[in-house]
Amino acid sequence: MTRNAARANPHLTPNPAAKNTRGSFATVVSLLPYLWPKHEPWLRLRLVLAVLSMLVSIVANVYVPILFSDAVNQLAGKAGVLIVPAALIIAYSVMRITAGAFGELRDALFAAVQMRASRVVARKTFEHLHALSMRFHLDRQTGGLSNIILRGTLGIQSVLRLATFNLLPTMIQLLVTIGILWRIFNVWYALITFIAIGFYVAFTFSFTAWRTKFRRAMNETDNEAQTKAIDSLLNFETVKYFGNEAHESQRFDKSLA
Repeated sequence: MTRNAARANPHLTPNPAAKNTRGSFATVVSLLPYLWPKHEPWLRLRLVLAVLSMLVSIVANVYVPILFSDAVNQLAGKAGVLIVPAALIIAYSVMRITAGAFGELRDALFAAVQMRASRVVARKTFEHLHALSMRFHLDRQTGGLSNIILRGTLGIQSVLRLATFNLLPTMIQLLVTIGILWRIFNVWYALITFIAIGFYVAFTFSFTAWRTKFRRAMNETDNEAQTKAIDSLLNFETVKYFGNEAHESQRFDKSLA
């Protein structure tokens, strides 16, 4: 397409300022409505059951070390009646099994909700691509587009899973654990634990934010390499006609480097 045609139709010219600068938190929030789909009560029920399974798993995980410590205390220095320690050991084993079983049940229940959200977003992305201008498609960014769609679909699944069953449960388990430490020992144990974890969380968020720019650069160069490889293969006849195999290979290798 000529430069004059691009001037004549401003909608065909990409606007650099239109680049999406939405933050990570806003992206996560925008995906949350897909966890509660309208007119699909079965998926909503699965999500509720998955959350209940998560809560049971959290409670079981919290009680595992408590029962273990009680069993050790009961066994220490005792050579007679072992009924109470045996009961505690059985309870400890049951809690361990419960924590693992309900964790797996949570994943099984949430799988359908997770896949449905990923499918809906992927379909909307596909429809959006068909709604773009002719200039966009004439650029033949096929390789990069396919890579972006694949990475985005897998990324949505990971984000929904982490936001629903990692971030929130960890915060709940942290609060419950601090409360138990406060009750069993005193406020200083709970405060020290809270401060230590607070420092860890702050460091993790800051380090992840610093690392994001490198991850983004890696994704961009990966998309560029895939674009050159796939589009070169799609235009196989043209490449062979002009004898540009070596040139295409150098372009691809440069992107990989």
